[in-house]
Amino acid sequence: MFISDVCRLTTGDFALLKIMQDRWPSNDDLMRAILQHKLTKAIVMFPQDIPSTIVTRGSHVSHRIEGGTTEPTMRCAGWSV
Repeated sequence: MFISDVCRLTTGDFALLKIMQDRWPSNDDLMRAILQHKLTKAIVMFPQDIPSTIVTRGSHVSHRIEGGTTEPTMRCAGWSV
């Protein structure tokens, strides 16, 4: 599994991951470790400061397959807490 050394998170995404970590079952050490790594290495930014090339919760994204035309925009779903 690939885990990046650095990630950029919005303040809201950081808070959500922290809540997930706090509520995650204590017997799932792997997921808790992944969440801890992500939170420790995160660069927390205001949403308006996140580069447009980075997808966050609530982002609208378009995609292109093998150089074809751009497909309709999709909204990235968030989680309910």
